[in-house]
Amino acid sequence: MAGTVTQYITERRREVVALAHQPELLTILQELGNDAAQRGLDRMDIPTLERMFASRRQLSGERPYLQYLRSYTEISDFAEIIVTERHGFVALASGRPSDFVQNDEKWWQQAMRVGSFEGDGTFDSSAAATALEFDVAVRPPSGGRPLGVLKSVLTLRNLGDLLATTETHGGAYLQVVDRRGLVLASATPTEILQPVPQRSPSIYLDLGDFSGCIA
Repeated sequence: MAGTVTQYITERRREVVALAHQPELLTILQELGNDAAQRGLDRMDIPTLERMFASRRQLSGERPYLQYLRSYTEISDFAEIIVTERHGFVALASGRPSDFVQNDEKWWQQAMRVGSFEGDGTFDSSAAATALEFDVAVRPPSGGRPLGVLKSVLTLRNLGDLLATTETHGGAYLQVVDRRGLVLASATPTEILQPVPQRSPSIYLDLGDFSGCIA
């Protein structure tokens, strides 16, 4: 079972990296980044920008790739995908993001600096499940400064369902636990994001340190 969980997380990481390498996305981010600079958006303060983009909170208008992102979150385990251009402005988003300007956020700054960011588990109320954040820099094929950052929010609902239906012996419990000792996935929903209960016997599947880089 531990191997299954590790494989699931590894495959989702690779999925995010693959999304960030799509040629169409690179072209769009180059276009929107250049447009933002030509319009002088990079010289405006955050309150002004938030007012300007209050209705949509993203640079892109309707286009096929935007519909693709929306559809992707409907058929995958990712609840949300946000892509910024190089100045930290939301270029494309599967839904309406909380803010248009993201360059003051830790996840964006780290991904732009070192290439990736992975957040601790949180509870996604819309999905009614734990969510993990995987973010990667979107780089041009020739290398150099990233064109932006792709932020993804992965829900562990399907992983929790797998634990709930996995047969164990002797009354054992299967749980996925993060580096903080908090439960990320469990057959018992009330234990999500709570410290590991002192119950015996139990089988804990440690996902390791989520602060590492995506390979």
